[in-house]
Amino acid sequence: AGVVAAERSGIDLRVTSLERTLVDLLDRPALGGGWEEVWRSLEAAPYFDIEAVLRYTLVLGNATTTAAVGFFLDSHREPLMLERRQIEELGLRSMVSLTDHNTIKAATVLRQIPEFRNTPVSVEWTVPFGQAVFHIGVHNLPGDRAQGWMARLREATETEDESTVFDLLAELDLSPSVLLVFNHPVWNQLDLSAAQAVLRRFGATPEARASRIADAREQAWMSTLDVLYSGTGTKRERDTQYATAMQKMSRAYPGDDEVQLFYALALLGRSEGVRDVPTYLQAAARADVQPLVQRLQDKNFHSLFITQTNSPIHTLAELKGKTFAFGDINSTSGHLMPSYYMREEKADPEVIYKAIFTGGHDATGLAVAHKRVDAGAMDELVYKKMMQTGAITPAQVRVFYTTPPFFDYVWVARAGLDPLLADKFTQALLQLNEAKPQDKTLLDLLNAHKYAVA
Repeated sequence: AGVVAAERSGIDLRVTSLERTLVDLLDRPALGGGWEEVWRSLEAAPYFDIEAVLRYTLVLGNATTTAAVGFFLDSHREPLMLERRQIEELGLRSMVSLTDHNTIKAATVLRQIPEFRNTPVSVEWTVPFGQAVFHIGVHNLPGDRAQGWMARLREATETEDESTVFDLLAELDLSPSVLLVFNHPVWNQLDLSAAQAVLRRFGATPEARASRIADAREQAWMSTLDVLYSGTGTKRERDTQYATAMQKMSRAYPGDDEVQLFYALALLGRSEGVRDVPTYLQAAARADVQPLVQRLQDKNFHSLFITQTNSPIHTLAELKGKTFAFGDINSTSGHLMPSYYMREEKADPEVIYKAIFTGGHDATGLAVAHKRVDAGAMDELVYKKMMQTGAITPAQVRVFYTTPPFFDYVWVARAGLDPLLADKFTQALLQLNEAKPQDKTLLDLLNAHKYAVA
């Protein structure tokens, strides 16, 4: 199936059709140079016979491949003029997976509303392993058994039983509907020697590399990489030099979206470990996003520093010589603001430098409660929720420092979004009212009481 006759240079050949090639590449992306190369190549194809794609996908009978084909088709529904029924012929539904840390409440509540009864049940599962805590996205649990699964996942987290974790992962992997995703922060992790080895494949020196590139824009890209991976100075100094190089390139190519976005990323990289609002605004201007609304509590938010109840730590200064945990490296309330105020209060820099990243607020709370670390910083709302549910208790942890208030989450619109749609979305959130039962259900899911203009 999916093989066609073709003639090349007078030679008759049998080759796979474009449609079979699509499915085969999504089935075995390594043969096509990896996911990024496969995705770009498939996007360049002007047309696919969708019915042929569906037939061959169903012939393979592989659930993972079917999901990959379904995701690709759904992501390109408009340019491929694809109808929803065609995706559903694969036994798939278009879906958005809502995940929260260690709870399936959001999806469970939504499934009670008729129009959302097919909402997938998913969770970001906190997995203790050795001296670390990881997060695994468990997507599309069987709806009729989701509560039982969640109880087992929660028990494995609380008992820290590694053998149970392995058993659960193996069992989940056998479920054809479930997708497991390893969610672990890699932002700001840099393997300098590996990057330099890749650059040397293009030439031994910056001059040698530039001489091999004829296109001026590509030469400019290479020069920015030479700056980022030069090995000269500290990482922070190289990040600053890279941002300067990208600024120069952004001015040379003002209409190039790719250049502008990489400049925005370079600006964010320069603000590693600190809360730098002017830099964020610069990056946002490059990415061209528009702030819309935020929860009222996000206008006056706090991070909490916690330690064991019987700990001798009562101030940030007393963290000297202690082990410490942040949450996700990109989290405002779990890393950026806590590290900023630690510097403002002259906490020992070694504590910040040697801190571990647990990947999430709940993981930080558990790491402190179970004495994996001496102290940690976390979101005040997650702390309150964990106390209310008994995930952590006053007998285990206490707050010893609260940051001054700061702005937290903001809903934004992407560049080019229809202003009418952005305004419609804004007004929908602004009009949510806790006094209305249906509105309260949604506000509870968003952990909000009311929204305000950002």
